[in-house]
Amino acid sequence: MFVKVSNDQPSQYPYNIRLLRQDHPNVSLQSRIPAEGLPDFGVFPVSHGTKPTITFNQRLDETNPVLSNGEWVRNWNVVELTAAEIAEKLDYQERTIRLVRDNKLKETDWWASSDLTMTADQVTYRQALRDITNHDNTLIIIVIFD
Repeated sequence: MFVKVSNDQPSQYPYNIRLLRQDHPNVSLQSRIPAEGLPDFGVFPVSHGTKPTITFNQRLDETNPVLSNGEWVRNWNVVELTAAEIAEKLDYQERTIRLVRDNKLKETDWWASSDLTMTADQVTYRQALRDITNHDNTLIIIVIFD
């Protein structure tokens, strides 16, 4: 991943070699452009850096890279989610949990065949799957029974 820089400021990010060729159609560029030749075009590699940690009520928005200790590094803004975004995220999680639960029940339906007798652990497991959405700590329960 690269950044195109003009006047010591990012002018285009993300940037790639295809865009470099489009920006310089009259320049004969090698098929593999050596990294040391990129700064001649104002193009610099961008390192990953460290992503900030966020909470459930936040998201990361990537912004233009910043120059740090002589190298361009990815940069993020931590954004607080709106009430509507939080509700949408919770709804998505609930739908995902129900989908996983339903699939786990389908995978074990054969346990309840008329010619089989389920063990106590199997009965408990399937009941826990059915009850899973009745708990506030649903995500923890999914991991336990996964």
